[in-house]
Amino acid sequence: LPTAGDWVDIAFGNGMWILIASDSTTCLTSPDSINWTIRNTLPSAGIWDSVAYAANKFVAHRGTTPFIAISGG
Repeated sequence: LPTAGDWVDIAFGNGMWILIASDSTTCLTSPDSINWTIRNTLPSAGIWDSVAYAANKFVAHRGTTPFIAISGG
């Protein structure tokens, strides 16, 4: 991976992998799970605990905060 992080969850959708870190605005994306791109697309640092792909969007969740749509590409 291109950067260290407290990686907590990974999801796949629409040909793209996404990996989120807890307590960060950073996530990683990859089309092949080998080559990763650093993205600062989470809206705020927080205790992110899950990510999923649904309705053509990646969504991340933390604690009691509703799911937040994030860009995967």
